[in-house]
Amino acid sequence: MSFSSVSFYVFMFAVFFIYWGIPHKFRYILLALANLIFYLSFGVKFLPVLIAEIIIAYFGARVLEKKKDKMLFALIIVLTLIPLITFKYVDFAIYTFDKVMVKFGAPILDHTLKLVAPIGISFYTFELISYITDVYKGKIAAEKNIIKVFVFAGFFANITSGPIERAGVFLPKIDEEKRFNYEEATFGLKLVMLGLVKKICGANVLKQYVDNVFGNIYAYRGPVFIIAIVLYTYEIYLDFSGYTDMARGFGKMLGFSLSENFLRPYLSCGIKEFFARWHVSLSMWLKDYVYIPLGGSRCKKTRKYVNLMITFFVSGLWHGASFTFIVWGLLHGIYQCVADLIKPFVDKISGFGRGRAIRAVRIFVTFLLVSFAWMFFRANSLSDAKYIMMNMFIGDNFYGQLLQMGFLSVLSIVFTVLIIGLTIAYDVYSERLSAKGSDVITEFGRLPLVFRYVLYVAIGVMIIVLRAHVGAGAEFIYIKF
Repeated sequence: MSFSSVSFYVFMFAVFFIYWGIPHKFRYILLALANLIFYLSFGVKFLPVLIAEIIIAYFGARVLEKKKDKMLFALIIVLTLIPLITFKYVDFAIYTFDKVMVKFGAPILDHTLKLVAPIGISFYTFELISYITDVYKGKIAAEKNIIKVFVFAGFFANITSGPIERAGVFLPKIDEEKRFNYEEATFGLKLVMLGLVKKICGANVLKQYVDNVFGNIYAYRGPVFIIAIVLYTYEIYLDFSGYTDMARGFGKMLGFSLSENFLRPYLSCGIKEFFARWHVSLSMWLKDYVYIPLGGSRCKKTRKYVNLMITFFVSGLWHGASFTFIVWGLLHGIYQCVADLIKPFVDKISGFGRGRAIRAVRIFVTFLLVSFAWMFFRANSLSDAKYIMMNMFIGDNFYGQLLQMGFLSVLSIVFTVLIIGLTIAYDVYSERLSAKGSDVITEFGRLPLVFRYVLYVAIGVMIIVLRAHVGAGAEFIYIKF
């Protein structure tokens, strides 16, 4: 069930009404059943992996709570990681080995196992690793009820694409006796609507142009590549932040506050700040469970940079078993290291100019660097990425290639520019409200009632029309990670 499908909303509202209509002591059982139904909608073959990881994490945490043994801790972490490594990286390792052997004259063979990774495995594996680690370190107590661990790791609102939650925050919310809160529920519904607008009216529209180029790059040359990269930069943002808004909205409707995963990332003044705003739950997870255990920044600069590169290598590999993702991660690691090296110079230069002007330049430079890295993230292979880099500034027949890209009318160009313009305006306005301790949805609730309902109807019509014409079949980008 996709968040943009009708069947999901039938499921969600059934869960919602039953959840608030039954006694508190039975609600976690309902959530477990909801998780099970939702996950089974993707196929029964994926369920045993999720169950196996939960069993390992449950009993592992119970044992580690009583016995603080490093070797045992390492063994349980490895056991938890085995399914992720098997399903996501074994085929990649075999494929890479075959390619290397071909270089030495071996025949071209395909030994890959054609494994399909279970839905959400990257997300729930990281959640369970953080749970085991936090129990081992004494930060939280091991959960005695395995069904509640399943509610945490298998929560249907965030299992497919995050946010990556922490057990120390989520598990107490299961036990907390909650009363229905109308304001929280309506806030959640508005978040869901915002997410739908981002996905269907934004990401899905941009996707058709991006796919036309990246799906057949050798048919293009010149500035259309730059346009496609910029459009993908906004497509992935609207797609992923839209999913997160919806996940948070569904959580709010059931009394759970999931993490904010996006904090206007394209307004960042540097790469370090970008990762403090983009996919925040993953960035914080990598910091707490990879970067800091490696030594973090509490060491010599050379070692610090090695730690950064390892962390971003893990980040790239986490996204997928492909050299394009690895390059994307390492490129961001290089950005961070270089930024740290030139920080004194940048700070000095910044002191000479007007604050807003310097900030605007830094935001623009950061956006360019991030967009360039997204090219590797979206490219089907490193050879595709190389072709794009070699040809983005040369070529002719720009108008003809725009038509080939999908811009068949002035209206399509205007609508695309409008999507990006509204995204930027929304983020700028949201940034200002955040500084005042507010947010767009809260401010929207203060508008006159008639105006709000007219806008609801307009948004609803726009979602239905675009869903029919552009299509709702486009799955969320991060569901494949």
